[in-house]
Amino acid sequence: MPTLPFQIERYIVKQLACEEEPATIAEDIQSKFLREVDAKTVQAYAPERDEEVLPPELRDLHQYTRNEYLGEEDEEEEDRTFVSVATTDEVKEGTIHCVDVNENTVVLVERDGGYAAFDSRCTHQGGSLCDGELSDDTITCPLHGAEFDLDTGEPAAPPAVEAVNTYDLRVENDDIEVKV
Repeated sequence: MPTLPFQIERYIVKQLACEEEPATIAEDIQSKFLREVDAKTVQAYAPERDEEVLPPELRDLHQYTRNEYLGEEDEEEEDRTFVSVATTDEVKEGTIHCVDVNENTVVLVERDGGYAAFDSRCTHQGGSLCDGELSDDTITCPLHGAEFDLDTGEPAAPPAVEAVNTYDLRVENDDIEVKV
């Protein structure tokens, strides 16, 4: 599988999920990202080709996009369950706490007595939000300063234009659980 910037990989997966033709996606990448990519490279990102090659976060993005834009039901939703990832004592207000869950790194933050959980990988160029900085309502990526809303995952400041994936969570007794 070729190595492309994370933002381009996400674009390819989303376009494939919307059933765009690989040749059209390749042309779009060339015009939008000024990156030469051929249709064969684009097709390598199709999740049905080889599940072992595509990282879990890109497979999840493909399914999410199909659900969101094509109205497909998530067949895996029933299989998703809450998993204990930390205790309330481990996640302190004003700090970033990162945990590995099913091959993904998840960021946990606490503020005003509530918690938020989202992917650690910045959607701009894949920087680790685990090394980011918190403000009242956002987290800032250390690479290029992209900011994301802690509650929604939506970009709050450029250069990121896509949201980070967020996770449903709950607190049971003193355990923080995320739905994966």
